[in-house]
Amino acid sequence: MPWVSPPVKVLVCIPQILLLSLLLSCSPVSPARDGGDAQIKVESARYTGKAGDPIEAACLEWSLAPGQVRAFFESSRRYEENPYSGFYQVPCAIAGEISAKGRIWRFEINGGGTATWRSGSQTRYWECSAEQCEPLVLLLSDGMSGD
Repeated sequence: MPWVSPPVKVLVCIPQILLLSLLLSCSPVSPARDGGDAQIKVESARYTGKAGDPIEAACLEWSLAPGQVRAFFESSRRYEENPYSGFYQVPCAIAGEISAKGRIWRFEINGGGTATWRSGSQTRYWECSAEQCEPLVLLLSDGMSGD
């Protein structure tokens, strides 16, 4: 019965297809992958360090336009946990909102190249150590080499 074989294969493949479609639907929304419809609002840099520290002046002069925020995330990698230990922690951050595909995410980009997205109870972690991010952050990671 040659006609039995194809339906059996189809039935075996259906769970795999469903799993694949579920995984794709859970993919992170990113300005780099949103089809260009993300709306980005950016706030001024916020300094949280000691008054008079040399980084304070650099922080207060740091700004990112919406296109630069998009470029930061397009060059970034996403992590399941905060990649804190591999990056300098700068007491300066730029925050804002990204609205894409009907969901609003609150983002914060640290001057050291890490970032978070928050929406409801979800938090996503990002880092950008790519060369393209050097003009977008205050202190690009050197892998904590100490040089």
